[in-house]
Amino acid sequence: MNRLSVIMNVVLTIAVAVLFYLHFSKPIATTNTGNTNEIDTSAISNIKLTKEQKDTRIVYLNIDTLLENYTHYQEVSKKATDMVKGYQSSLQQKAVNFQKDYEDYVNKAGQGLIPKDDAIKIEKKLQVTKDELDQSELGMERIQLKAEEMLDVVRKTLYDFFKMFCKKNNYSCILTYTIRGEGALGVDENLDVTDQVVKSINQEYEEKLKNNPEKK
Repeated sequence: MNRLSVIMNVVLTIAVAVLFYLHFSKPIATTNTGNTNEIDTSAISNIKLTKEQKDTRIVYLNIDTLLENYTHYQEVSKKATDMVKGYQSSLQQKAVNFQKDYEDYVNKAGQGLIPKDDAIKIEKKLQVTKDELDQSELGMERIQLKAEEMLDVVRKTLYDFFKMFCKKNNYSCILTYTIRGEGALGVDENLDVTDQVVKSINQEYEEKLKNNPEKK
């Protein structure tokens, strides 16, 4: 048995969790999906714009504030995170149990306390457990991908919303910025539509839940 391999498995598991966190803290993807069927146009029509926002061709949006206050994103993000953390916790416990069984076998075998026939059986059992752990690590990748797909659905909804929002108001685009100084800088507060957009998309989401509560 390769003890180093066991330890590396645990380390890699933790690394995957870290990568998951970094991945889902990224800004919204901007890939053009071309599908706006799920967007309620009335939600966009109900957004009240100021004179400055009506006269400009470009408006701004704080992406941090949006993600922190968009109910749908927060709900799906929590489900995705809990799903990955749950699988990760189970995988780590299996790794700990395997390590314990392995060390117990090594200690007893080193003292000559295990007959040869029993040692062969134990080693076979340990190998089976190790193979199961390897398969579980592959399962971790599948769980991570599923979690990413869950969030992609919300990102697509946002992208389609912004696309229609720009079209309706004749905007060239929406520029994003963050509290960390990323994206657009020196934003004119009069052209910041963050609060209006957050209010609108949350109202739209609440209406969808009322009409289709099973989708929550």
